[in-house]
Amino acid sequence: MSVATAHAARPTLWESIREDLAPEPGRLHAALRLGLAAMLVIGLQMTLWYELMYPGMTTLLILTEARGLGTLTRIVLALIGATFGCGCAVALAALFIQQPWFLLPIMFVYIVAVMYWMGSSRYRGAIFVAGYSFIVCIYMSFFAKEQAEAIATMVYKSIITGIGCGGLVMIVLWPDHPWRSLRTQLIGSLEHSLRTLRSVREASASGAALPGESVHDRSRTTALMQLAQHTETDLDLEPDESTALVALVAFESRAAAVSALVSEAARSDRRAAISADDALLKTCAEQLETVIATLRAPPSTRLFRDGDDQPSPDAPATPSPLEALRALAVTAPRAQRAATIFGSLPTERNFLVELFRELEHCIPRLFRMPLWPPNPMQLKHATKCAASIMFCALFCISINWASGIGCVETVMLVVQATFGGTLLIGGLRCIGVVAGYGLSILLIIFAIPTIETIPGFLLIFGILVTCAGWALHGSPRVAVPALQTVIVIDFALLQFPEPYISLVPAMNFSLAVAMGVFVTFIFYRLLWPVRASHEMRVAVADMLRKTATLLRSASKSPPRQAQLDEVRLALADDVRTAMSFHANAQLEAQVQPTRGNTEMSLITGSAAVCSGIVGALEHATSIPSAPRGEVLLLNASADRLDEAAASIQRQRLPADQPPRPMPVADASHAWTHRLTEESARIDALRALATSLDAQPEDPPLFLGLT
Repeated sequence: MSVATAHAARPTLWESIREDLAPEPGRLHAALRLGLAAMLVIGLQMTLWYELMYPGMTTLLILTEARGLGTLTRIVLALIGATFGCGCAVALAALFIQQPWFLLPIMFVYIVAVMYWMGSSRYRGAIFVAGYSFIVCIYMSFFAKEQAEAIATMVYKSIITGIGCGGLVMIVLWPDHPWRSLRTQLIGSLEHSLRTLRSVREASASGAALPGESVHDRSRTTALMQLAQHTETDLDLEPDESTALVALVAFESRAAAVSALVSEAARSDRRAAISADDALLKTCAEQLETVIATLRAPPSTRLFRDGDDQPSPDAPATPSPLEALRALAVTAPRAQRAATIFGSLPTERNFLVELFRELEHCIPRLFRMPLWPPNPMQLKHATKCAASIMFCALFCISINWASGIGCVETVMLVVQATFGGTLLIGGLRCIGVVAGYGLSILLIIFAIPTIETIPGFLLIFGILVTCAGWALHGSPRVAVPALQTVIVIDFALLQFPEPYISLVPAMNFSLAVAMGVFVTFIFYRLLWPVRASHEMRVAVADMLRKTATLLRSASKSPPRQAQLDEVRLALADDVRTAMSFHANAQLEAQVQPTRGNTEMSLITGSAAVCSGIVGALEHATSIPSAPRGEVLLLNASADRLDEAAASIQRQRLPADQPPRPMPVADASHAWTHRLTEESARIDALRALATSLDAQPEDPPLFLGLT
């Protein structure tokens, strides 16, 4: 495909937005659930005459975006977080009532801890609520030093009302378990792969052109893995059940990648090779149908264990698409057994009877990454976020701007790991602020004066939040502006427990949000910049190091299929992260096409090498023990991967020498030949890194606004 054709085939912005807003299974139900929960929150607060109402709606929206209201476990943890945050605020305000400025350094340390834990926790929503409630209470206490307890009470009542009403709708009245969402998305993705394989078969038989191009969307695998983690932690799964989840998500990722590879090969000069093995295409399609049917109606509840796998045959010397199809056919029976267990998972275990047992198991697994030693990148990000929040708070306190709480809240929602990501999210939130402010003006001028009852007010909010809920299930391109639009309207109309006709709250909040975005840009661009291009290289190096660790483990004992599945999913997440950093780098600077192509080649080349090595090891799972020659080959390949990772990350090697020669592969196993071929491609990655170092890096744009 030529460059001109590729650019012509790229969808426009409006086409992408239409695709993001297109109907999907379960999307309408999710939007209606959010709208109903919002009406309950506002109706209850207005009926009980709450003094402060907007924290409840803000908490409901943020937790919905973070999927923090799907199970009773998550709701209880969110309530604990709100209690802890408000309780700490009251205790500190009482302790330093005569020296309120002593609260600022404590607030700084608290925010650093919250932002750091949000990056390493499985329950981001609960951690966010603990930080949000604390910051709001401390900020408002600076403007009413003697009323800290009353302020904390108002904030706490509003937040727990938002959490409680959201949980009532999404668990009791209209439940939607992660188990069901995961099954729906798995079936949809596998059906897409099945349609692609059928199209290739039909086109190969008739000689016609394929109707469309299949693209492997790696972000889908990451979303499925997050749902699988939610299911695992919320339902307290047994090891066999957790293994089944990983196997299913890994099979979905493999099926999507294979279908995209076969579709691409069918359009190229390898079409004859694909057409020559119609039986293999038919077998894979039938196996996909079987897995889908098992997911829809599991026939039994037989436990799945890693030892049930049949030995994988050695891979013959075939073209890459056919080899990928054979690997898919080999792993399909394992996926079918996993689907059997997956279908038998109970969906009603997470209620009051077993709540305390669930909490006992989920609290030790609260963090998915070790807290010590700390992650330097995450700690740096948390410190920058806390510094930005403190600057906004000091500015608002200095000018006695009590309504400036919006800038403090905005920083927590805008900050990303790099300036490019912060610029993207901040720009989208600015769009949401403009849209929210415009809608607030229209509502205050034309709708609010005509409303005389609470149901009329709730109807307006229900419609607005339902529309926002529809957009929240799309990409950030539509989800972020929609969320910010509703938050602005929420702040503008929920300042008092009755319809209030004034544009001042909306104007104050919009200005505060704009200030929060601007301060965040300053900190992440001028004072403490982190380039997305640098973090992209770190993500690629991590990908190579994970594969090297797998090789060294395989040199000691044969790799298990579950271990390979976990590594494959981790690699898919690393590729998604690297691609995200690569996209954000385009926002930071005017990247030259040559440099952009080199970065893309580095990402795709590293992903191909790592995937090829994992694929080679899949054919070694039946070998009882590796001979000395194969151990040397595995360790030498791992050393080469580590050297390439150091070169990509611009780290000095222990000895700046050419790569050491590879040992001669044992001819008794075909997988050793494939591993040797993949290891030989590692040198090309070092060459790409050297080429990237030689190309001048474009200076970042001033605030990204040029």
